[in-house]
Amino acid sequence: MTSLAERSQVIALLTDAIAAGARQDRACAAISFSERTMQRWQRDEHRGDQRPLRVQASANRLSVLERQSFRVWPTAGNTLHRNRRSIAC
Repeated sequence: MTSLAERSQVIALLTDAIAAGARQDRACAAISFSERTMQRWQRDEHRGDQRPLRVQASANRLSVLERQSFRVWPTAGNTLHRNRRSIAC
């Protein structure tokens, strides 16, 4: 993520290069920067990156009870986890 200060600096450098006669596509390509990103940053100069503010909750997240059921570990006496020698044929 890019801070607002870094965004302003990149935009200022690109604007100076364009004002000095460079084409926008070439100025952006020189620093491996997307023209579309530059346009978006210029449009929303003071908005910044909104990703840190987004609350992300998964729709298929396990409930508390489901998560707790996974914490129950089998014990040595559990019939599902006996070794083969202890099972009589």
